[in-house]
Amino acid sequence: MISLQNIHNNFVPVRLEFLSPVHIGSGEMLSPLEYQIFEEQSGQYIVCTIDFDGWINSLTPDEAKAVASKFSLSNQTQIWEYLRNTIDRNVFIKTKSKTNEEIHQKYKVRLKGTNKSENELAPAIRNAYTSAIVIPGSSIKGAIRTAIIDYYDNGRLIQAYLTGANNKEKSRNYEAELKHLFGDIKENAFKQLKVSDFELLPGESEFVQAVQYAKNNPEERLMNPVCEVAPIWAKPKYGKIYLGSFTAHEYAKKPLEDWTFENLCKVCNQFYLKRFNAEYEKFYKLPHFVQARNFIDGIRNKVQTENALLLRIGHYSHVECVTVENAAPKTRPNPKTKKPMPCGTTRTLADGKYPFGWVLLHKCSAEDAEQGKMQEEQARQEIIANLQARKALFLTAKNTEYEAKQKLLSAQRKQEEEQARKAREEALRLQKEQEQKEAEKLARKQAEQAQKEAEEQRLASLSPEERLVELVLLKKAGKEEVLKVYERIDNLDNKIQIAEAIRAFWQKEKIWSGKLKENQKIRVDKITAILRAK
Repeated sequence: MISLQNIHNNFVPVRLEFLSPVHIGSGEMLSPLEYQIFEEQSGQYIVCTIDFDGWINSLTPDEAKAVASKFSLSNQTQIWEYLRNTIDRNVFIKTKSKTNEEIHQKYKVRLKGTNKSENELAPAIRNAYTSAIVIPGSSIKGAIRTAIIDYYDNGRLIQAYLTGANNKEKSRNYEAELKHLFGDIKENAFKQLKVSDFELLPGESEFVQAVQYAKNNPEERLMNPVCEVAPIWAKPKYGKIYLGSFTAHEYAKKPLEDWTFENLCKVCNQFYLKRFNAEYEKFYKLPHFVQARNFIDGIRNKVQTENALLLRIGHYSHVECVTVENAAPKTRPNPKTKKPMPCGTTRTLADGKYPFGWVLLHKCSAEDAEQGKMQEEQARQEIIANLQARKALFLTAKNTEYEAKQKLLSAQRKQEEEQARKAREEALRLQKEQEQKEAEKLARKQAEQAQKEAEEQRLASLSPEERLVELVLLKKAGKEEVLKVYERIDNLDNKIQIAEAIRAFWQKEKIWSGKLKENQKIRVDKITAILRAK
């Protein structure tokens, strides 16, 4: 058995360089409600995921009601547009990644469609605290492990697999040979091969369209989900590898001494460079792979190295780079020929240009690694602090605005309450005044009624002649009644007062002066004579 004996625990500082986009997915998909794509003033297209918790917690009660009302809409496109126009992308974001115009245009068109799953994105695995993309050490270790297994295999794994009578027995034989080669799971040699994670900076990522091209059919293209990658333009990341010592099994024809970084370079580069060149010959010389060929030609000199590990990691690394020699995976049978379908007949390219997954792992000095990590951490903290400062500034301004609004509303409420109080007092005063007026009116009416009744009783107590004279004096008599009193005036005691009343009545009736009948003129002269005698 090959053993990784922990003899000297060789610590090796390393630097990870991205030769092509690397996608290591989180296993989840982003729905269109969880992200937005927009164009910055610089012309760069950006994908940002939304910090819904932070945004919801920042809402005032009135704003929360408005949001709840909007979310009750059945039209998701309206909800997306509302969120797009409402949420401040400079404050309430979890992640921020670059993308391209083509993806942005498809996003806008698909928002209006009915198949919302078309706009789902495949995000990369991230650090939950910093929200930055992480290249797990386990992915790099897995790539190294594949190369080492191929190095020591000498065909024994495929031989063990083929000797099985059925699929179950083949798999059991294969696992038994791996165990024989590298030990039981509890003492497996690779347990002592440790690789640190490599974390990118927040925002140091890109969403690309994964396009699958067929080798033999230039027109055949399959659009895989838009996925998030560690981009080519990302700065190298620093980490470390711990190595123990290998001792080869007795039947291994390629025994090696203590494993060193240099030995790993030889094994990994032998495995991956062979597949890099084979892929170039098989695919990238074809006319419909011209864009990928141009890119590969630009990095071919870099991969011809003896001082760094050439590896292929992450999704879309393709079957040749994840299997040992002559151990192609079992495929489904062809419906017509019943023979297994061929494997490795397609390539998936980022934005139709870049193969996925190629990286170089360089050995570096402890000083360079320490300085690089310090610079990364400083840049990371600056980015995080900048976002937190923007959020704090936004919340402070919003709280200040909210407090000012509350003060204004409070002042308005007090003013309204004061106006309402005054209005109530005025209404009460007017009510009392009206009640007083009505009471006075009623009292007057009652007094007048009492006076009237008293007058009626007094008049009723008089003789007819006295009552007739009284009506004249009270100016309540008619023409006939006045004429009757006039005829009796010589026999009355208070003839002057009665004469004045008769004159007033005839003046009113316009039969006192002017052109009068003879008898009326006689009457006027008589009343005038009585009044002169006074």
